[in-house]
Amino acid sequence: MFSRHELVWLDARGWQKIIDTAAAEHQPALRGWQDFPLVVRRTDDGIDDDKVCLGLPFPPDARTGHKLRHALTADRTDIAKRTLPLPLAEVIATAPAHWRSQLQMLAQDALALNVSLRVYGSLALQALTGHAYVRPQSDIDILLRIEQPQQLQAGLDLLQQHSQYLPLDGELMLPSGAAVSWKEWRNAQASAAGTRVLVKEMQTVRLTTIAALLTTEFAQPCLP
Repeated sequence: MFSRHELVWLDARGWQKIIDTAAAEHQPALRGWQDFPLVVRRTDDGIDDDKVCLGLPFPPDARTGHKLRHALTADRTDIAKRTLPLPLAEVIATAPAHWRSQLQMLAQDALALNVSLRVYGSLALQALTGHAYVRPQSDIDILLRIEQPQQLQAGLDLLQQHSQYLPLDGELMLPSGAAVSWKEWRNAQASAAGTRVLVKEMQTVRLTTIAALLTTEFAQPCLP
């Protein structure tokens, strides 16, 4: 079972398939990416179960800041390695200097609370590739992975506290892999009963209430 934001490395055969079927103008860039991971994205309609949908997020253009994202589909048998998004602690050294001390404090607080914080988006890609992804206007995309009910409120409170000092954004991911913007979740908590949130899953995007999610999610097995 795959989840959004996972990192995937293809083997040589998988990359050759990708390059052979790409438009000629995209092939040089694809060849240059083969040592780096791809990112699992939501499954396109009509995709067979033996395939996985991936995204290749190139660094932003140095002049315009435009971000080019290339959508790919690969055979699962061509995956050489897959991992969860990077732990927060692994991106601190390559983060902008003015973020590092506060990111370290966030990582320490999360460890003390037994809360899992992982990072995706620009800051993670910069750490993974060495390319310049983070720009002055960049957010820090945090994935708050919830495995036990008691981690939920502790994690939300932690992110809210540290967002006073860092441009935190991102999602909380529940045991089934369903994900919700953590800011949207907090806003729904403070709103009238029945307020719905946008839930992103591997196959669908849907609206539901946080109460409905909580009554079903913790009966599900946790992601590896």
